[in-house]
Amino acid sequence: MPTENIMIREYATLIIEYANSQNALSTDIILEDCRPPFNSKWPYDIFTKEELLSREEIYGLSYSLYDFGDFQKYSMRCVENWSNTPIDDEDFISGTTLQENFLYELNEQAQELYEEYIELDNQESILYDEALEKDYSPLDIFIGNLKEENKKLYDEYSQNEIKIDKKKEAIKNQLFTMFSKEEKLKFEELDHLYNEKHIQFDIDIAARLVHEKVIELGWTNKYFKSFDSTYSHDTVSRYSDKRIERIGKKYQWIALYELLAKLSDNFKRK
Repeated sequence: MPTENIMIREYATLIIEYANSQNALSTDIILEDCRPPFNSKWPYDIFTKEELLSREEIYGLSYSLYDFGDFQKYSMRCVENWSNTPIDDEDFISGTTLQENFLYELNEQAQELYEEYIELDNQESILYDEALEKDYSPLDIFIGNLKEENKKLYDEYSQNEIKIDKKKEAIKNQLFTMFSKEEKLKFEELDHLYNEKHIQFDIDIAARLVHEKVIELGWTNKYFKSFDSTYSHDTVSRYSDKRIERIGKKYQWIALYELLAKLSDNFKRK
């Protein structure tokens, strides 16, 4: 199996493909074995953010990886290219599928309430799509596109949306009196996913896997904190060639390239 680093794989594959195009590839090489996807194993035991942070506070890591930190927000945007659907599944996992699966796990009373909540969600979506199509949506307000003749329609839309939101909030409060902690988290995770055809891979899980790999690679405060905290301040623009990058960030890049290799082997691209 090739190395679990998507950049190294890319370079190696291009060299092999070029050699093949020039009829210079050894007959001992099976070309199909050199093309993705490969067979890397997906980690099944993934640490929580709290567990990782409790092991050792790595300088600059937590604020760049979590809560929309720079590394997550910019460098890890590529993770959005993958869904959370296993690569061997015939169909993509949709928001509707996830909500239906959750629904069947609930007791009868909770099922009725949750079905009502989903129906209100659908109504809200239909109202928004209609408003968007006829130029009186919140987006039209934001971009200054609301025409005078549409103001009454926008007011009606806003009032209907408020009514629906109040009903949804009341149902949610009822459900939360019945739900366990895990069910509450699941509810929040699935909220507003009813129209998502391809649920993208969870960026929080991706960040935790990068974090875990940085620790595994050997970054420690003992060896690297002094350098990272002393010499790699953001004293110049992030785009300057004079900017000194944290050693910890170099570890983050290595970890991200490994994550992308594993994603490409185990999950469908959107």
